[in-house]
Amino acid sequence: MKQLFILIFVCLSIHTLSKEPRVYEFVGSEFPDILSYDKDGVLKGSAAEIIDTASKKLNFKYKISLYPWIRATEMVKYGQADILIGPYKTKEREKLMKFSKNHFYEDQIILVSLNENKVEWNGDLRSIKNYKVGVVRGWALGKTFEKHKSLLEVTKAESTDKLLQMLQRKRLDIIIVHKRSYTDDIKTKSIDINSFRVLSPPLSRQKGYFAYSQEKELDQFMRAFNGFITPPSQRKKP
Repeated sequence: MKQLFILIFVCLSIHTLSKEPRVYEFVGSEFPDILSYDKDGVLKGSAAEIIDTASKKLNFKYKISLYPWIRATEMVKYGQADILIGPYKTKEREKLMKFSKNHFYEDQIILVSLNENKVEWNGDLRSIKNYKVGVVRGWALGKTFEKHKSLLEVTKAESTDKLLQMLQRKRLDIIIVHKRSYTDDIKTKSIDINSFRVLSPPLSRQKGYFAYSQEKELDQFMRAFNGFITPPSQRKKP
């Protein structure tokens, strides 16, 4: 009788453990409106909302960690984390990770120069091949940039802030960034936004996804998770 009781207890314990929700590790960088800390130190933004809503419906737990963008990408690439938040889709990245079917935000890729710098920009990157161009290290800027970047004199920096400072000091003529970062992510008080101008037309428009490690068995989870990712054009307006 005692042995039967022990067997039943063990079986119940195994059953209970099997029902414990899995913990998925999401990684990314701080981006306005997508993933950023509020004044209370709580992560907010569209990505955080998607993850939290999906966790309640699909019964999983999660951890969101913020790192420099290149490090976050490498963590997913090598299976040190499960899912990368917000990457644009490129051929190179598709070799390293798998992307969600749906995207959840869109960005304009823009060129910025000093007001006083009379840069001639017609939408063709070949027209700025004689200018000093700055980009953020590790960012994807679209197929057009990838096609013509070898023609450009490109300098890389760690953030939009750094690039704007380099523009102010006239170490660069033009920077190429996404519009959201330019308008919302400037943290350095010494930067006077009025001293810059956005060149027209935009270079391109990019879509942001969730991407997951090929080192993990996440196909089934991501198919379910994708049901909670709604492209901006399909969302109901408030």
